[in-house]
Amino acid sequence: MKDDFVSSARSVSDIKAHLVLCTKYRRKEFNTEMLARLKEIFADLSEKWSCKLIEFNGEEDHIHLLFQYYPQMDLSNLFTTIANLVGFLVNVQRAIGRKT
Repeated sequence: MKDDFVSSARSVSDIKAHLVLCTKYRRKEFNTEMLARLKEIFADLSEKWSCKLIEFNGEEDHIHLLFQYYPQMDLSNLFTTIANLVGFLVNVQRAIGRKT
């Protein structure tokens, strides 16, 4: 097993979270272009939240995020931010699709 520990002033940890977000009714909302854009956005977001995006993967109806974080981080706020961001992007994509 790799020694991929994160150290702060008082602790050393290796805490990872796996987040899976599904679309409502498992609709096929994500395309390859959108998944690539989401990966870029999540990489930037993980830097802002002081965590490390280890893996991002997705299909047409769901996405997977695996990231490493500090014990002091408030996960519920991070998950809410991610879910709101994905919902916003899906709605924008849906609106663009209606116009064309």
